[in-house]
Amino acid sequence: MVFLYGFYYAQQLAIFSIVIVFASFVPIISITGFIFFGMRHLVDSYNLLTVNRKEIDSSCKMFQKILLTSQFAILLLLACMLSYMAMNGYLSCASLLGLVFLISLAVIVLSNKPLLDFAESDTSLKDLLEPRSPPVALEVELEAYDTLSREHSEKGDNDMIQESSPLYVPIMKWR
Repeated sequence: MVFLYGFYYAQQLAIFSIVIVFASFVPIISITGFIFFGMRHLVDSYNLLTVNRKEIDSSCKMFQKILLTSQFAILLLLACMLSYMAMNGYLSCASLLGLVFLISLAVIVLSNKPLLDFAESDTSLKDLLEPRSPPVALEVELEAYDTLSREHSEKGDNDMIQESSPLYVPIMKWR
């Protein structure tokens, strides 16, 4: 049995983001978040050591994405605090927090540049940009259709072309 890293990390990151954002407004949530993550650590470490013993090689790509998601949760906390201070008239604190937000954003973008470069990481975009030749099997079918259509057009039997073609698919079959 394989430990579902993606599922559990997504769940824990969502809870971490909620705890980080609401910790300054509702202090009790930080205590319950601490208890949750402590229990989660105990349960996951037991599962990894006894039940799910299979090693997974991810070459640290998953860990980098987890850190990026955690950093965005902290940016969300800074944005909430910035808007709260600006709306309540604490402009000096809001300006200082705005500076911290911009510096944090710059550090996150510069430190995670390979992760944020979607053209490099997504191979499907490369496939769309590079021209491809049609598959060989399709070329063979098209040649067969061309020779068949030439033969039938010489005989004057154009209805037979559609039914005997490998590319012919009837739209609706009547019963």
